[in-house]
Amino acid sequence: MPTRKVSHYFYIALPWLCWVSATGLYFYTYGLLTLPTSLAPLFEEHFDFTAVEISLISTAFLYTYVSMQIPAGLLVDKYGARAVSIISGICLTLGSLIFALAQHPTVHLIARLLMGLGGSAAFIVTLSLARAWFSAALFPILVAITESMSGLGSIAIPSIFTLLDKIQPWTIALLEIALVGFALLMLITFFVRDKKHKSDEKRPNMLQDFKAVAFNGRVWLLIIFVSFCFAHYAALSNMWRVPWASSQLEMSYQNALLFNGIDIAGFVVGCLVIGFFAIKFEAGKVALFAGTAEIIMLVITNGLSYVLLSHPHNTVLLILWSISLFILGLTTGGILLGFELVKRVIPENAYGCSAGFLNMSFGAIGIFMVPLYGLIMDHYNIKSAIPVILTVIFMTVIGVLALVLFLRACPKDGLSGKTMCD
Repeated sequence: MPTRKVSHYFYIALPWLCWVSATGLYFYTYGLLTLPTSLAPLFEEHFDFTAVEISLISTAFLYTYVSMQIPAGLLVDKYGARAVSIISGICLTLGSLIFALAQHPTVHLIARLLMGLGGSAAFIVTLSLARAWFSAALFPILVAITESMSGLGSIAIPSIFTLLDKIQPWTIALLEIALVGFALLMLITFFVRDKKHKSDEKRPNMLQDFKAVAFNGRVWLLIIFVSFCFAHYAALSNMWRVPWASSQLEMSYQNALLFNGIDIAGFVVGCLVIGFFAIKFEAGKVALFAGTAEIIMLVITNGLSYVLLSHPHNTVLLILWSISLFILGLTTGGILLGFELVKRVIPENAYGCSAGFLNMSFGAIGIFMVPLYGLIMDHYNIKSAIPVILTVIFMTVIGVLALVLFLRACPKDGLSGKTMCD
């Protein structure tokens, strides 16, 4: 009898164990993506890297991460989340281990490519498990919590490394970061399971799924929305705000990490709050409101950043800047609703592929923006970044306009709960 009770409770907990294990992998993925924010000064000291070289090592993660998004989505649709997540965990752990032991920049580059390859499926796997194991009503908030893990990982992994670096050699700290990946791999192996459906007997046609997504103009409107509204976050929060604040605002590296963490914390909270509102209200309207607010906050935050260049120790300005960073991060959380809205225009069996397309756009914009901002930091006064900042604001405006076009083309029928898109 006790054995039956244990089995019963395990069956009830299994969906949550599946989803939490996969979410942990996504948490780790984003932590590794942003780890170079803490490594930049060490690379400069030990390897004499320039800002551009550090950018290339940092964005090498994104080269494979971005290029594998669509294949990863197709593989999850065809072979299931369990097999793909195990391979993903192996690649992330192995890449972290090689990166910790590397003594040459080329090896660092290869390790980052392997990390990106492993992390490419993490988000898609998590969404696939949430969609399979939980009700449609819970899906927006599960997407929100999953997306918030990217922010938490961005804060936690670099911060843990910074703390470990103070008490032991930095290479040992990197090895301990690699052990986190191994622990997550064990969790995935034990707990991640695919939910079987009758339709599983007929394997999806990967080419048909790809065509259904790649040639859908309304999907591309959402891609423009999520990528353009994420451009500022990819360039600054994920890489360059910490080095910029420490060098231009005369902050300690720890304080620079703290202020950047305020933006990321705002993103984490924004994902959760916006996901909650997407359950209570129409998701498209919530996304549109968040995108519009993001444009306003971009102008305010970058205006304060410029003023701080002349008054880096002004307490009032620093408080206002931190508040604006938090609100900016909060409004950026609206991009997660792209993963909810895309369900209006693609067949259910192609969701992994569509999620891959959307997730690819986050990394693709980072590949473009991070080296561009690094080039400016390497060769010019930071004030020369103003054209780039204006470009990012303009891109965000275009992203919100793309969302408006999508919502006009695909309005939600609130009575039936169905979409009016063909």
